[in-house]
Amino acid sequence: MYEYNPRPCLFSGSLSFIFWIAVYIWMALCLYTIAKKTNIENTWLGILIIIPVVNFIIPCILAFSD
Repeated sequence: MYEYNPRPCLFSGSLSFIFWIAVYIWMALCLYTIAKKTNIENTWLGILIIIPVVNFIIPCILAFSD
């Protein structure tokens, strides 16, 4: 009979998780670079850019800046 082998599923799941974490960090670094080049007043946001809520705050600050 057929035996279930969970290893391929485990590998693809962990590989997918690592890929999306890398994409998220890349997006955070891109936002940090944009914020740095546009001289956002709150420099501490650059440290907290990994937090998901801050990723939405920075584009809002950029949109409403003069």
